[in-house]
Amino acid sequence: MRRHLEAIETEPEYAGKTTLFILPDFGRDADDDAGGNGFQHHRTGDALSRTTWMMALGAGVREGLVFDRPIDSTDLVPTLGSMLGFTASFSQGKPIQELL
Repeated sequence: MRRHLEAIETEPEYAGKTTLFILPDFGRDADDDAGGNGFQHHRTGDALSRTTWMMALGAGVREGLVFDRPIDSTDLVPTLGSMLGFTASFSQGKPIQELL
C-alpha cells in the first residue's frame, strides 16, 4: 500500500494532503462461533460479523503504530467525519479515537 501512497504523493495537488483507509467491505464471523460460518464466511449479520481490520496511512496518521482492538466497519464514516469536519449523525458507528 505504501507504493500506492507514494504514487499519489507524486501529484502536487495531493502531496502531503492524502490519507488512505484500507479495509474489507465487511467483517467476518469468528471461527469459534458455533452458530457462525467461520472467518471465511460472513452471513450471520450479528455484531461480531461487523468487526473488521483497517489500515490507515498518509497525512494526519501516526506512522508505525498498531492498535489491536476490534472496530466495526460502521466506525469509518464517523471517523472520517471527525477528521474532515462533517457530522455523521445517521451513522451507527463511533469515531476511532486512535486516529483522531
